[in-house]
Amino acid sequence: MITMKRTAAFTFIELLLVVIIAGALIGIALPKFSGFSDKLQLNSCGQEFVALMNFLIQRSVIEEKVMYLAIDPARNEYWARRTGETARLKSFTLPQGIRIEAEQNEIGFYPDGTVDKTTVTLSNRQHQKVNLTTIGVYSGVKASAE
Repeated sequence: MITMKRTAAFTFIELLLVVIIAGALIGIALPKFSGFSDKLQLNSCGQEFVALMNFLIQRSVIEEKVMYLAIDPARNEYWARRTGETARLKSFTLPQGIRIEAEQNEIGFYPDGTVDKTTVTLSNRQHQKVNLTTIGVYSGVKASAE
C-alpha cells in the first residue's frame, strides 16, 4: 500500500484572502502618503525659492548691481535678472499643483545688501502654504509654513 505524504501549503482561498486584506490596507493608507508627498514637494519648492533669493542677495553685493526676481503667477514661473538686462540669469517653473502668489511681481536686491520688503506665498492643492517674507534691511528671507 502506497501512502501519499501530505505537505503543508496554503490554499487558494487563503492566499486570495491575504491579497484582499493587503489591498484594503494599501487603499486606506495611500491617500495619507499622497498628502505627505504634496507637502514635501511644497517645502522643496520653498527651499529652492529661498536659495535663489539668497543667491541674488549675494550676487547683487558682489557685482555691485541691482538684481531682480520676477514672478509670473499666471504662468507659475519665476526668474532672476540683472538691472537693465532682459536676459534671464536663472529661470524656474513650479511643478503642477503648486501655485505662487506675490505682493509684487518684481523684487529688487540691492548692492548695499537690502531687499524690497515683500511676501511670496506658495500653496498646493491641499491648501497648505509656505510664506516667504523678505526681511528688507537685514537682507534675509524668513520662511513659515501654514
